Amino acid sequence: MANSVIQHAKIVTSVDTHNDVVWWQLHPVALWPVVAEARDAVLARHWRRDANGTTRHVRADVVNGSFVVAPPSVEYVSSDNDDTSCLVTFVLHINPRGWLDSAVAAHLAYPHSFTVAMLDMLVDLKAACVAQQYKSPPKTT
Repeated sequence: MANSVIQHAKIVTSVDTHNDVVWWQLHPVALWPVVAEARDAVLARHWRRDANGTTRHVRADVVNGSFVVAPPSVEYVSSDNDDTSCLVTFVLHINPRGWLDSAVAAHLAYPHSFTVAMLDMLVDLKAACVAQQYKSPPKTT
């Protein structure tokens, strides 16, 4: 899947079947009148599906940000047993460091542009999920 935020990603280490550590290199961000070079991040991930097939949501804190992925409440599960829906909540407070960490850059909203770029990742996630609901047109060569 193409991603507008992450340029490269790799699993640094697999801890066990429910935990790993990943490295992301982010794309450079165009911040008029300059382009801020790519930043990178290392994240610890955790996921789990219980023996009965259910998945509990797990809060993953990243400094001052977090993803919360929550399955629908039982009373809101659709009649067609669609278990692919979820609510993704993304909270992020980012400090990109470097010259972007200056008072001038903060005044010009440069850190805000990095936050917007990270939110683009959620748009990519939603697009990938929604795309699975539709038939793709045949590829032409």
